[in-house]
Amino acid sequence: MTVTRRLVLVLVIAMVVVVDARSAGAQALAQRPEVAAGLQVLDAWLAATVATREIPGLAIGIVHDQDVLWSKGFGFADVERKTPVTSATLFRIASISKTFTATAIMQLRDAGKLKLDEPVVTYLPWLTFKNTHPDGPAITVRHLLTHTSGLPRELAEPLWNDPKPLRREDALRLLGEAESTFAAETQFKYSNLGFALLGEVVEAVSGEPYAAYVDAHILKPLGMTATLVTPRAGTPGPSATRSGGPAPPGSRSTSSTSAGSRPPAGSPRASTIWPSSSLCSFATAPRAGRRSSGARRSARCGARCGCGPTG
Repeated sequence: MTVTRRLVLVLVIAMVVVVDARSAGAQALAQRPEVAAGLQVLDAWLAATVATREIPGLAIGIVHDQDVLWSKGFGFADVERKTPVTSATLFRIASISKTFTATAIMQLRDAGKLKLDEPVVTYLPWLTFKNTHPDGPAITVRHLLTHTSGLPRELAEPLWNDPKPLRREDALRLLGEAESTFAAETQFKYSNLGFALLGEVVEAVSGEPYAAYVDAHILKPLGMTATLVTPRAGTPGPSATRSGGPAPPGSRSTSSTSAGSRPPAGSPRASTIWPSSSLCSFATAPRAGRRSSGARRSARCGARCGCGPTG
């Protein structure tokens, strides 16, 4: 049995056991023999995987209903200093930040400030790119949310391994050179560029900077005070580890956003970071009734169309 299949088996067993006992409290549930055994197997497997794959560190949390059933850190947040990973260690969350962008869009939609089927140029009149399919429909907000806009995955710029942050004005210049890959609404194609544009829509419609909007309307209401849309100078943790595994040699620090160089709103380069405890808070919000109906719809969108935890 492969490592991947073993992981799936362990997680499926743990999930089945958890779901089977909905009425039990988290602490009591974790002490049930079958659940405790599953968690022990998962604990051992993760520890072995971190060691054999030379992963610097990771954190995990399992949520049942509205409670954290189990959480633990493995490996190191700082390998040289042997600083252990904990549930408070900050990780760069990459494309999980798309969930925040989708949530913001749905909040603004629920507030009557935008329409999902409105052309994006209604909100971003400056938007220009090389449309190679002029007979296709106009790109709408919904197309961007569902990765069916026909826009390319990225701009013609190395976004992940360049230590120098991409300035917004440079991104807009590159956008003008980008070509559509197919007509909107005809195919699915994952697009980081599309979600960067959604971040710009959030700014244009709300009148607030993207980071300020997410902080005020999503993070603070959920009590996610440790989550930062843009890391502050000297923020510990995220440069040593990142979600998805160790950073490749030569890659930029995730806390390297410099003063005066704002990345495109909503883009992965905004470098949102959070600890695993915040992930658990965000995961429990829908059931706890702490998010709007629009936010719950955006979570379903994330699971369906790839705006969730993908790269």
